[in-house]
Amino acid sequence: MNKSMRFKSDLIKINLENESRKTIELECELIFSYRKTLSLQVIAINRIKIRAPQKCSKRYILDFVRSKSNWILKHLNRMKDIVPAVPLNDEEISFGKKETLKRVQVFLATYKGLHPKRITIRHQKTRWGSCSSKGNISLNLNCGFIPQELFEYVMVHELAHLYEMNHSSTFWSIVESYLPNYKQLRKELKKYPLR
Repeated sequence: MNKSMRFKSDLIKINLENESRKTIELECELIFSYRKTLSLQVIAINRIKIRAPQKCSKRYILDFVRSKSNWILKHLNRMKDIVPAVPLNDEEISFGKKETLKRVQVFLATYKGLHPKRITIRHQKTRWGSCSSKGNISLNLNCGFIPQELFEYVMVHELAHLYEMNHSSTFWSIVESYLPNYKQLRKELKKYPLR
């Protein structure tokens, strides 16, 4: 059996109190699996996903969620500023690929010295891009729909991984050498949903 396979899923409700002492009701998608630790993810306004070891009690899980209440509320507040994601149709997918490719060509002509071995453009739902240890870059076709300066941030971020595969201070120094305002761009990018 695949050890990452989930074997039970529940939907429970939990109440958290925000800074104004207002009670917020959260829907929690609870997934039990063969993992060893608890993980928590905010997936929508007032909805979270919790992955837990199969023998973990619901009481322990609820205590864990409450202990993370400040973190959850912070991410819920961020989500209010995010534009809701609307799935892309076939025409938009085709446009996204073409537009991203055009942007890549302009970028590589402008930023000399930053050249991956290969760039592929895909429809991904969880990340804007990735860089393999072999120097290959994969970009999300959603890059064709975001403002140009945010696309440049995605490119610089992934290309910086050609020199540093982690997110160390050295990595961020490389990003900053190309984009001094990268922190602001990174923050702005979070407002755009992947579709």
